[in-house]
Amino acid sequence: MELEKYTRMALDMGAVDALAINVADIVFDPRTYLKCAWGCDEFGQLKCSPDLIKPWEAEPLLRRYGKALLIHTHAKELINDIAWEVERAAFLDGNYFAFALYDCNGCEVCEASSRRDCPHPEKSRPGDDFVGIDVFATVRKFGLPIEVLTDREQRQNRYSFVFIT
Repeated sequence: MELEKYTRMALDMGAVDALAINVADIVFDPRTYLKCAWGCDEFGQLKCSPDLIKPWEAEPLLRRYGKALLIHTHAKELINDIAWEVERAAFLDGNYFAFALYDCNGCEVCEASSRRDCPHPEKSRPGDDFVGIDVFATVRKFGLPIEVLTDREQRQNRYSFVFIT
């Protein structure tokens, strides 16, 4: 299946780039989990609960997909909205396993300490690093910009993946 419809959708919603990629080209590295567990204050919440899945468990599941959409924006809120809408559209088109990865920002302060407490569990998704994707290595393969930022005033390059087929 061509992902042209979803690429166009992402771009129309404001993505800087949207590329249909082969899942085989995604770089996985379980060391990303170290940065989650000992570097992120959201670790342990619903979307990033160590009780759910580990990177070495997620990789074989995600590798079962053939294609994914790689989305690039500069705003966290925008990329999450785009990824959610693309996942939803793909699902409604019959791709019932469509699944987005993004850093959830549905609430100003995450209230999720259990599934019951999350006000939007249907939109809660793990981040790409939580499931072991080396975002830096992956996006560089496609010539997209990404650098370690040295201060919070620098423009961010945000990425999301929507696994579709």
